[in-house]
Amino acid sequence: MMMGSTLVSKYNPLAEVDEWLDPKYAEYDISLRELMRRKGHSQAAIDLAQYSAPGISIDGTSVLRMWQEDTRGKIDRKLASTAAPGHKDHPFGEANDRNLIDGLAMINNIEGGCQKLPLAMAAKLGGIVRLNKRAASITMTNRAGTVTCADGTAYSGRFIISAIPFTMLRDVKITGPGGVYQRKAIASMPYANTARLYMTVEKPFWKDDGLPPSFSSDGPIGMFWGIDNHTGEGRHRAMVVMVGQVAAAMSSRDRPEAEKFILDELARLRPASKGLIRLDTYKDWARDPLQRGCGFSLAPGHVNAYARRMNDPRAVLHFAGEHTRRLDIGMESAMESGERAAIEIVGRG
Repeated sequence: MMMGSTLVSKYNPLAEVDEWLDPKYAEYDISLRELMRRKGHSQAAIDLAQYSAPGISIDGTSVLRMWQEDTRGKIDRKLASTAAPGHKDHPFGEANDRNLIDGLAMINNIEGGCQKLPLAMAAKLGGIVRLNKRAASITMTNRAGTVTCADGTAYSGRFIISAIPFTMLRDVKITGPGGVYQRKAIASMPYANTARLYMTVEKPFWKDDGLPPSFSSDGPIGMFWGIDNHTGEGRHRAMVVMVGQVAAAMSSRDRPEAEKFILDELARLRPASKGLIRLDTYKDWARDPLQRGCGFSLAPGHVNAYARRMNDPRAVLHFAGEHTRRLDIGMESAMESGERAAIEIVGRG
């Protein structure tokens, strides 16, 4: 199950998180399948690698995009090892020491969900943040721009920053000068998907069947992760995580059908789990009508086609959001990109 990600890491020549954009690596804007062929791997190895290829698929993601993630992961692991010598942490709570660094763990959760953080930030800004608005069009010159919303309201300014995913921005009519690379990115950037079923396990069924609590599979539900400490009795938290092609296939099902299918497949793989699972919530990012995907990706050829220039401002329109990140991931990448866009605008006066 580690064939794809292991080989991505093995052949990764990058030392810095933004080196994937260096034109000297342009020849690697190819698929993992093609890279493995160039390196002389057998068809059997390629078949195995498709189950753990980072990104959308072994054919659908540029190796340069994969190296971007791998390089950042290596840096994270290096930082973790220097912060806590000899301590091996796990990202999903199995052994997350809450007092590891000044009373904090390596991974920290926000009570009530991560959405609490941006909502708290918005509350500090008061009425200037307008919610429940959907952009329909952007018109601009080289001196100003106007965003018109679906309800007819319009907002004008000297500059505009768009941070919505390109899956949504491609539905916004944009008129104004420039934007060759940005138009290519908005129109064609693929998004990887993730679908997750969060659940409560009434009692640790793995103690009955004698198998490890968590597992990965080459089947239609991908990975099952037991989140809590596995030695205890009573209730435990767990989740089924589907990514890549597994998640894309699951997105053809609506929520009730998906939930039933996942539970049935889990019971088939681990009969001891039957009747012990309580559903908490299900999230399929591709079916979210305001997102349509979990995170940006780049297909083979896309780095050379537009990725190096897609963050450039188009007239007075600047771009932010996780799809424009160069360093961090997740909510941190939103902050990183927001700071960059703000600095760009300040620099223009």
